[in-house]
Order: sequence, then C-alpha cells, then structure tokens
Amino acid sequence: MKRFFLLISILMVSAFCAKAQQVRAEVGISYATIIGPQSSPSGFDPRIKVSYAVTFDSPVFLETGIAYTGKRFTEHSSGYMPTVINYMQIPLLVGYSFKLGEKGKFSLEPSAGAYCAYGFEGYKINPIGNRYQLFDDITGYKYYRFDAGLAAQVRLQYHHFIGGGFNLTLGYERGLANVSKTSDVKLNTSCMYMTVGYLLDF
Repeated sequence: MKRFFLLISILMVSAFCAKAQQVRAEVGISYATIIGPQSSPSGFDPRIKVSYAVTFDSPVFLETGIAYTGKRFTEHSSGYMPTVINYMQIPLLVGYSFKLGEKGKFSLEPSAGAYCAYGFEGYKINPIGNRYQLFDDITGYKYYRFDAGLAAQVRLQYHHFIGGGFNLTLGYERGLANVSKTSDVKLNTSCMYMTVGYLLDF
C-alpha cells in the first residue's frame, strides 16, 4: 500500500514536467461478482470517476484519479442474500494513445495497472428487505474494508474541439486481496464496467 501511494506522489510531481494534461469526468455502470465458493453476480451498480492523466514526448500516458463504484453479488452460502459493497477507489494506470484517422480527432487508449479501494459501506439484504452490515463483526458477516488488485481498460475518445471532447470506456478489475475475514474462506472481487464521459485538455 505504501508503494502504491508513493507511485501516486511521483505521478503528481511528474505533472510539472508533462507535455500535456487531461482531466476526465465519467459516469456509468459496473457489473460485479465475488470469486469464491458459491457466489454469482446479482445486478448493476453505478460508477462515477474523475481521472487525471499526463503525457510526455510520446503517446504513453499515466493516469490516476478517484472513483466511486458499487459491487453487488450473491453469496449462496449465506442464504442467497444479495451483497453490496460501495467502494472509493484510486487507480494507477499506464496507457498508450493510438490516433485514429487523418485529422486525429479520435483516439483509442488501452491502459493497465493497479488500484486500491476502501469500502465505506457494505451490507447484505435478506428476503424481507432487512440490511446486515458487513464491516460490523457482531453480525457474523466479517469483511475487510480494503481491497486492491489489477485493472485494465480501453477508452475511445473524440476531440470535438480544442481543449475538450467525449469518451467511452470499457474496463475490468480483478481484486487480489481476500476481502473475507473468515479464516477458511477466500473471496476476491471481480468487476466489469462501462462509462461515458467528458474530457478537458490542458
């Protein structure tokens, strides 16, 4: 975790010598599940992200930001109760921008890297609508708030005028941390997402 935040700090410092900078605001949906025993996806959740990217004297760029995403799944071992965890996430991605067309208004930007996340809310819902907190050890549903893993995405951007444009992003995140506190259970998050957004170039 310390190394991750060290890399974030390096990215922020590098902004002072960057050739170009870009800020994006994106909204969309996520479709998540838990990789573990007897689990399955159970629906869509919102995703909101504000990202910041820097480029130098090449098409390579570095990207970070902050994102809110909900991850919803069903653990069959707990009586088929839907489970929801709402995370705040910080990604750190390295990507490459391919210009499309003669005018270069479109670009395709694959990127990959890592993320860390903090679960600020988590609960299970029983058949009559009652909620049971995940981060309260008293309930018996013991989960860690922190998660971290790998991320990959591809973004299509359209620059419609100098200094701005739109984008469409498809991505996948695979948690590597075990979010279960139960000693004999291993649970890892998995999430696909799609967002649309607006970008500003500096």
